[in-house]
Amino acid sequence: RHHRARLTKSGQVEFRSTIDLDHPRCRRRCHCTTGPPSAPSATRSTLSFNASQPVQRTPPNRTPPASSYGPLCAAFYDADKPNASDEEIAWYDARLPRDAGPVLDVMCGSGRLLAPLVERGHNLHGVDASAAMLARCEQRLDAAGCRAMLFRQDVATLNLPFRYAAAFVAAGSFQLLVDPQAAKRALERVRAHLVPPGRLLMQCFVPA
Repeated sequence: RHHRARLTKSGQVEFRSTIDLDHPRCRRRCHCTTGPPSAPSATRSTLSFNASQPVQRTPPNRTPPASSYGPLCAAFYDADKPNASDEEIAWYDARLPRDAGPVLDVMCGSGRLLAPLVERGHNLHGVDASAAMLARCEQRLDAAGCRAMLFRQDVATLNLPFRYAAAFVAAGSFQLLVDPQAAKRALERVRAHLVPPGRLLMQCFVPA
């Protein structure tokens, strides 16, 4: 990513930023059009920002918020985290209820945990905001010869026609909700979908 700034004749500061759209941290709050993600070479785009408009600043080392993963980010995610480890699968397998009703995999992504847990006999549903990630989740389920109900919804406005004995958010996915109000609404919506025993398992990462 490269940045340039210049002072215009009207006294405004214009920023120009060249970013690598194939990079996983390319998710700016902007609208841009790129070529198909199948090309292996990096695609670059130059975006203009006018300093007269309010700019939402992101703290250092924090990825800017994104509404959902697109096809390129989904492909990178699966390349970076292709499969859940045996230890991770066993941890959830031991703690999720099996005989109290379905369990919801919140922000299930490409199904790296959902598919192997369904293989182990768990009655799971998955929800994610990304159509690209859900498509990859379906592919994992098909490859494993399994089936699970999948929903495309934003967790902050979650409204599903089922209630769940438990829910889980794995791999630090909840921390993608960098807006505290969105995170609060998401927890409220997940809670509204839980019935006894009403267990919520959430994995978060704490910086050292």
